[in-house]
Amino acid sequence: MSDEADYLRRMVAHHQEAVAAARQLQRSGRAQIRTLGASIVTTQSAEIATMNTWLATWYRRHSPVTGYRPMMRDLSKLSGDALDENVSLRHDPASHDGGHDVPAPAHARRRPAPPGCRLCC
Repeated sequence: MSDEADYLRRMVAHHQEAVAAARQLQRSGRAQIRTLGASIVTTQSAEIATMNTWLATWYRRHSPVTGYRPMMRDLSKLSGDALDENVSLRHDPASHDGGHDVPAPAHARRRPAPPGCRLCC
C-alpha cells in the first residue's frame, strides 16, 4: 500500500467482497450460518459506508483506483454441506473472525470513529 487513501480503498474493496460472499450464506440450511452471513453484511456494509465517507472527505483528489486483488472464494456455485463446510472449514480466523483489529488509519486516530466501527474484517 502506498498511503492511507490506498489502504482505505483496499479495505473498501475487501469488505465489498466479504459482503458479496456473506450474501451467499443466506442459502445455507443452517440457521447459524445464515445468521453469521447477515451479521457480516450488516457490520461490513456500515464499515464500507464509513470508509467511503472518509475517502470523500479526506482524499477527494486521490485516484479511486486500487491494486486490490480478490481474496475470497466464489461461493455462488456451492450449496448444502459444501457451502457450509467452506464457511466453517476454510474460514481464515487470522483475518475474518471479528477479533482481529486492523490498525485504523492516521486520520481515524486523530478523529473519533463512529460508535461500533472497528475497521476490521
